[in-house]
Amino acid sequence: MKIWLEKALIKGAFYRQSPAFAFGKALVSPRHSETGADIYFQMRQVAPDDVVLHLRDNLAIVGRSFVQAAYNETRVGNEVWYRVPLRDYTELDPPLNRAWFFDERYRGDLLNVIASGHRRLFYTRQFTLMQGRYLSEVPPSLFAILNRSYHDYGGTRLL
Repeated sequence: MKIWLEKALIKGAFYRQSPAFAFGKALVSPRHSETGADIYFQMRQVAPDDVVLHLRDNLAIVGRSFVQAAYNETRVGNEVWYRVPLRDYTELDPPLNRAWFFDERYRGDLLNVIASGHRRLFYTRQFTLMQGRYLSEVPPSLFAILNRSYHDYGGTRLL
């Protein structure tokens, strides 16, 4: 089982109006970037029963869900997109605010995750969100930091 983080911009996302593409119900991305690059390749790596943490509108991790099935290809307008169906979406109460996991007390550990060679993380060395990273694998060391910050601020665990 892997853990993934979806960095979803919902405000103004017309395709999220469809129940098949609704936030928490599916991961949805184009097959390629506007330049034709394969930046969404991780959509093909997601497997059934993997966990997805949902970072909404760059503000907070607001929920978690489980992957129901591997990706399929579907049409959005005139384009072919990837879609990964999800199940059992649960909202976090409270949400894990981005300021909580980027708090000073976790920064050394967050930098250690980068230094250990993990690639394609959702954040930078400057503790900003990485542009163009819709879906990122969350290595166990990073999940431990997120879980610790959620426990410290929210009083409970992510899973």
